[in-house]
Amino acid sequence: MQITSQTKYFPLSLFFLLFAPACASSSWKVLQPKFSALPFKERQEALLEILDFPLQNLRPPARNHLIKKIGYLAKQDPNEVIRACAIDVLAYLGKAQCNPYYLRGLRDEKFIVRYQAIKALQKYGTKTAIQPLLAVLEKAENFHCRREAAKALAKIGEKSIVPQLIQRIDQEENIGVRYAIHKTLEHLTKQKLPFLPGVWKSFQIRE
Repeated sequence: MQITSQTKYFPLSLFFLLFAPACASSSWKVLQPKFSALPFKERQEALLEILDFPLQNLRPPARNHLIKKIGYLAKQDPNEVIRACAIDVLAYLGKAQCNPYYLRGLRDEKFIVRYQAIKALQKYGTKTAIQPLLAVLEKAENFHCRREAAKALAKIGEKSIVPQLIQRIDQEENIGVRYAIHKTLEHLTKQKLPFLPGVWKSFQIRE
């Protein structure tokens, strides 16, 4: 077949026809250039409807294109609820592939976005998330974020952080966070110890 000026470029309409059979759904408004200018409720509904889209119908090129667009929203949308929704959708579309977006969400100025990023890391976090989550556990002002960060570290399952968690547990002022760290230590060490002050420091000495 001879390549002509008309066949050099992949038509956008053909992209949708082959890779996104449900493109007529309002979910695909996220691909529109002026999506961020739409009303808040319309943007939120368009994002959340993607969660109902069967992933088996979305081929990898289309999924990657969608992830890139939604990743931009997770960082740049002016509304924190939209940024949080975008992270939720990224977790659905990309799972562990989207770790860089979750990690960036940890640095967002709004609690709802940081919290949603931690919840995504609980499901799909990799070892690249360990140090950022430890930083949240140590420095985050909101105890909800510290508690969920401890749970995420348990899911990732890296035993080398046990000494840091042992040091942190007795410094933590919130009992709910201390308990989450305690359960993470139990998970990582395969030990069952009473939830008492200083108990893990004694365990460290014995080990």
